Amino acid sequence: MGDLWGSDVPTAPPVNSAFADGVRDSEQVEIKKPPVAWLAGSCAAVGIAVVLFVLPGSTKHFVGYVLGSFLAIGAMGTFWRVDHQARCSPMYSPRPVFDALSRVALVCAVLASAAHVWFIASELAR
Repeated sequence: MGDLWGSDVPTAPPVNSAFADGVRDSEQVEIKKPPVAWLAGSCAAVGIAVVLFVLPGSTKHFVGYVLGSFLAIGAMGTFWRVDHQARCSPMYSPRPVFDALSRVALVCAVLASAAHVWFIASELAR
């Protein structure tokens, strides 16, 4: 009648499995790094916002405000979110310089946005 537990089922892994091929775990794991593209985008938006502050014109101040606030801070938030997800991996390779750069870029973004808003408010008050 046969065994109810299926004793004819093999208990060892098949010969063509990844364990039998001698593949090491280090070959299958990807090293996680900070998302540099988001940080570079944020720094570029801050840099453009600072340059636009020096140039004359109300329209340029509005564009500088949008770049320095929404775009730069949004890209920074995405950088921190993706970086936090990567840090959850045991194979994360931290870069302390990117942490410091992200904080400096955030402070510069807030200051550039405040400067543009100040100029826009001064123009509207006249």
